[in-house]
Amino acid sequence: MQPAVIDPASVHARAAGIVLAALLAAAVSGCGEAPASNLPATGALASPPAVLAPAATGPASAATGRGCRLPLSGRSAGGREAVGFVQISDGSGVADPSGAVLPGSGRDLRTRTAAAPVLYGAAGASPSYNAAAGRWVPAPPAAVAPDGLGYAYGAGDGVHLVDVRTASDRVLGGGGDLEVIGLRAEGVYAVRRQHAGDATGGLLLLDPGSGAVRTLRASEAGVEWAMVGPGAAWAVAVLPGAGADEVWRLDPVGGGVTVWLHHQGAGLRIVGVDGEGGPLVQVAAPQASSVWLVTAPGQARQVSDDVPGGDDTPGYPVSVTDAGGVWMSDDGGTLYRFSRSTGLRRVDIPRLLPTGQRVAGGCS
Repeated sequence: MQPAVIDPASVHARAAGIVLAALLAAAVSGCGEAPASNLPATGALASPPAVLAPAATGPASAATGRGCRLPLSGRSAGGREAVGFVQISDGSGVADPSGAVLPGSGRDLRTRTAAAPVLYGAAGASPSYNAAAGRWVPAPPAAVAPDGLGYAYGAGDGVHLVDVRTASDRVLGGGGDLEVIGLRAEGVYAVRRQHAGDATGGLLLLDPGSGAVRTLRASEAGVEWAMVGPGAAWAVAVLPGAGADEVWRLDPVGGGVTVWLHHQGAGLRIVGVDGEGGPLVQVAAPQASSVWLVTAPGQARQVSDDVPGGDDTPGYPVSVTDAGGVWMSDDGGTLYRFSRSTGLRRVDIPRLLPTGQRVAGGCS
């Protein structure tokens, strides 16, 4: 059976959409002059997004990535870490035991691969598939180099840089408690996070050659540096006492930060960055949530249907950008595909892994 790409609209979702649209319209019309951002020394003002019509929905085949093989990670029926592939063209899936990872033990808590040559990763890391090297690595897709031949991870002695072909594992430094959020040509982006879900303690950029550590942004209350895309790092800032969230864009070359999105009365989460550098932002209001593409400061358009909100607002913990768009997984393991022509649409495939199923690499 060929998997269908399903537009996630429903009668309930459309009703919730009316509520969220009203909320967004009220936010724009009732804000007046936007409050000043708390960006130190930027002089930037936060402005409400331009509320545009949702993206037109294209043909069902537009966002499938049809014909490619998508890697997935999750857990087996026995609760162990498991990986495999789903063929998007026909929905067939197969587990891949070569991708097994083992937990650390004793004084070395790093995750390691069962396959040789052994590769190490951060404690508790889930594997992702590295198509360029033809093997699974113990690191999320965001921590893999653009050419696919290396990845970075944080350990107790600092950030490590690994050559997948030789298994060479080199410590760059930076100290413990660092989490890698991106690996780009300009270096390794890392944040210091004490506990899962906490705001990040500043943003660092480590030079892969010299290991030099540059502080791009000092620790700031309520600011979480979440993702790295082409030419920029992205954060969500919760403005104290203002009842508003902002999306910040940082230029790693000049270090300047600008506000790309300001929203009253709804939580913002960055859930992906597309190939053109536009962040995908989940707007989580009490009544409903939806995903928006931000294309410029103050310019955003809704790219998903509305989903009822409240305590059950879905999250999108993993996203992977490849040549055709962005693959995303939600908390329940449902798979989505985003492109600028079709918006965010559900891809209906059989479940390969019983729990925790999530995209683990680009489709190839």
